[in-house]
Amino acid sequence: MTDHPSTSLTIHLIDSAKGQVVQTWRFQGCDRVVIGRAPDCDIRLADQLVSRVHVEFHRDPTNDQWTLKSLGRNGTIVNGNAVTEIVTKDRMIFQLGPSGPRFQSLLTQEANADWAATVIGTNDMGILEMLKIDEKKKLEEVSRIMEGDNFRHLLAKAKELRQAKHDPSITLQPDPSETIDPV
Repeated sequence: MTDHPSTSLTIHLIDSAKGQVVQTWRFQGCDRVVIGRAPDCDIRLADQLVSRVHVEFHRDPTNDQWTLKSLGRNGTIVNGNAVTEIVTKDRMIFQLGPSGPRFQSLLTQEANADWAATVIGTNDMGILEMLKIDEKKKLEEVSRIMEGDNFRHLLAKAKELRQAKHDPSITLQPDPSETIDPV
């Protein structure tokens, strides 16, 4: 482990029609990420427009910089231009081929525990311990919320709203129990 932070790479698959994130992959502590159809790719896509090995990201540990290298037969598009190799920028949009899937790259500085200890101080590392999430308690709390009457009421209301959205003949009646008392 080094005492310096390293840049992690996050890749978002973007819905081309809506511009929303469909799926996310995060890579921390590695120097190579491959996108393609091949079974051994880090991000595997079942799309005939995507080559078996379409894009490779490589992190140079000397300058902690990620580079995108296009290896696919349909090419890779960044900012409307076909690229063979480009330094990866934070929030960079890239597309596999002219009509293939679109992605966004995010770059985040990550620190290991040794680095955190030097910044926070070894005597204050208990602060980090307090920030850890107790998964068992979290699941118990989620179950308690989902079993509650308020949550069931919200689900029923959401269903009613969805039905009204798709069927204009449905008119929603105000529920007197939902009034909010002014403060």
